Amino acid sequence: MNAATLKKRLGFGSAMILILGGLFYFDFQSRGSQWDGVLVAGVLTAMLLVGVLEMRKLVQSAGYDILPITTIVAVVLMLSLRLFSFHAYAWSVHDDTLLSSLLYACTLLASIPFIIVFLFLEQMLRHRTENAIQHIMASLLTIIYIGVLGGVFLSIRLNFSSIFFIIFLLTIKSADIGAFFVGSAIGKHKLMPTISPKKSWEGLFGGLAFSALVFLALSYCIDLNWETDRLISSPLDQMRHEKINKLMMYFCWGPDWIICLIGAALGLVGQFGDWCESLLKRSAGVKDSASLIPEFGGVLDLLDSPLIAAPFYSTILTLLAHCLPSIFI
Repeated sequence: MNAATLKKRLGFGSAMILILGGLFYFDFQSRGSQWDGVLVAGVLTAMLLVGVLEMRKLVQSAGYDILPITTIVAVVLMLSLRLFSFHAYAWSVHDDTLLSSLLYACTLLASIPFIIVFLFLEQMLRHRTENAIQHIMASLLTIIYIGVLGGVFLSIRLNFSSIFFIIFLLTIKSADIGAFFVGSAIGKHKLMPTISPKKSWEGLFGGLAFSALVFLALSYCIDLNWETDRLISSPLDQMRHEKINKLMMYFCWGPDWIICLIGAALGLVGQFGDWCESLLKRSAGVKDSASLIPEFGGVLDLLDSPLIAAPFYSTILTLLAHCLPSIFI
């Protein structure tokens, strides 16, 4: 890795930290209001729509296409349903966010038949019978990969607050950073040469170690004495209060080896997400999903790890908050 590449990566990383810091500052100000989570949802939707366009380029590079109108509408629908189900349920009964997630799952399942119908209709109008199976299946993959997983990604912010959303992002990206630097420095044994030629076993273990340490360090940063009235200012905050307090207690008082294990597992699932996108890129014969970000690629190259890891992290937090009340104490 030359000095120019390192400089670009560090510069972009620093800029992203500043941008995310500003984003979450303003997002925190909206807590408990009708705008709770809307800013994060808007930014994430915009990024995922760019991801849809990048996915289309990948599919086109493989000689096929996605059905763009239905796919874009479906992705926006997935994220809108997640935000709507959270707010609708919260403001109507002020109950647990687990049930708002169930409401989202039900509306998601109800929308699938309509999405399939419109995919067939768009295929008939745009391409007739040409590559119908490939176009429809590529569109469904895009909707699930970007839309459904994007909705789960947003659920972390809605159900568990900005605190655990930030912890998730920093842990996932720390695995990428650790894998990159350790792999660049001492990587000799190729991990998956046909899918991702530059990745090594040394880089993988370096990334897992780094994500475990970062997750542990962030757990120490959680302050149980944080003023409660700053976190709870409305019924919408109240519905998350008991769950968030329980999670904070686990993160602060839990055995370090369990915290490190969760962090390493998050890093591993995140790396698997990176391999999944590499699989798609190699199949399409391209190096990056786009050239939007110097030395990084496109939006999909940034979101591949969080998208795949989001269901795992959300499941872990849900189990800790609802099903395992005494695992750490």
